Amino acid sequence: MKRNERLSAKDRRLLKETLKELNRQGRLQEEKLAKQHGSTSVYQHSINVAYLSLWLAGRLPLRTDRRALVRGALLHDYFLYDWHKKEQMPVWWRLSMA
Repeated sequence: MKRNERLSAKDRRLLKETLKELNRQGRLQEEKLAKQHGSTSVYQHSINVAYLSLWLAGRLPLRTDRRALVRGALLHDYFLYDWHKKEQMPVWWRLSMA
């Protein structure tokens, strides 16, 4: 995003605090090992989605639960395997693709 499209201090703080919370509670850091698109990790992709979601929420005339928005964005691709490698996918997912 361009520099003039930054988040408010409040939204930046929310994103940072939510990342800390999810890192403490789960295995979010492991997303750094899985690739999402090209060379982008699932972790970075999820942060990008959260950032963009907050940015849009700040510009649209909608009431938004920002905490839920950030958590959903950060967890929307929460999986700890490389989805590009079929053998690493959970069995239930492979069966649904058959």
